[in-house]
Amino acid sequence: MLDLVIRSDRVVTPSGVAACDVAIQGEKIAAVAASGTFSAGSAKRVIDMTGKIVMPGGIDPHVHCKWYSPHPDGSGVDLHWSIAPDVVDARRIRVIWEHSRPPRPGASLPGSRLSPEMTLVHLAKHFHSHQYRAPKPLVDFYVASRVLRHETSAQALFAAARSLGLVPVVDVAIRLCERSFLPGSLAHFAEARPPTTSARLARVVISDRFMIEADERARVANWLRYLVAAGGVRAAWESIVGLVVPSRLLLMQFFNRPVNAFSYALYYWRQLKKVVTLSNRWTG
Repeated sequence: MLDLVIRSDRVVTPSGVAACDVAIQGEKIAAVAASGTFSAGSAKRVIDMTGKIVMPGGIDPHVHCKWYSPHPDGSGVDLHWSIAPDVVDARRIRVIWEHSRPPRPGASLPGSRLSPEMTLVHLAKHFHSHQYRAPKPLVDFYVASRVLRHETSAQALFAAARSLGLVPVVDVAIRLCERSFLPGSLAHFAEARPPTTSARLARVVISDRFMIEADERARVANWLRYLVAAGGVRAAWESIVGLVVPSRLLLMQFFNRPVNAFSYALYYWRQLKKVVTLSNRWTG
């Protein structure tokens, strides 16, 4: 007899999204089969996750060191590109370092570690940086939130987010997790404050299927949804201005080299190529 069978109409596999049964035996996935393959009596426990995203066997064996942030004492924190380039500046770098700490005794990797609350802010910004077009970064945030929920509080999480101006970004990730995964599993964060405008809009325009199928949709349609979920006119305007008039820091990290006299021209040329090569489908 199997230990657990999870049923969902949104099981994400390398072959695509389908209705499947995920069978668990011990700590291993025994099978991913067509929906209805396993009867209720074939497992000790059956969980019906219809309408929820299930991603069996996801492994994340990669690391990013591109936006490494050195500290005067020689240590560093890998900032990924999720907190760069639109968030990283001198003041915010100091805030991030205030939320860093030495590795635990016996840690196999050197370098400082982000605090639990800053780790969650980091992952929420990663999801935001993908313009909400992929479920994987949201899964990362959800798993980390569950693992770290006993090491930080909602007050500490939102205080860290507020120090970087990222409360709406974190709130969107929390509310979408509550909708897309197990309801109530992040209640200790979700119930700490009323939902932001961004979170209310995101729940409407960023559906599970949108995240799964975004790559098959027109880029313009995806971008418009992202602007709506970003929280209204002000956020949309700031996003447009940042795209049209990029900062020197953004250019430096966009090209991964120092800015020179040709950087702006090359940036606009690349953006023009993106527009010209858009899909002919202007609506998603």
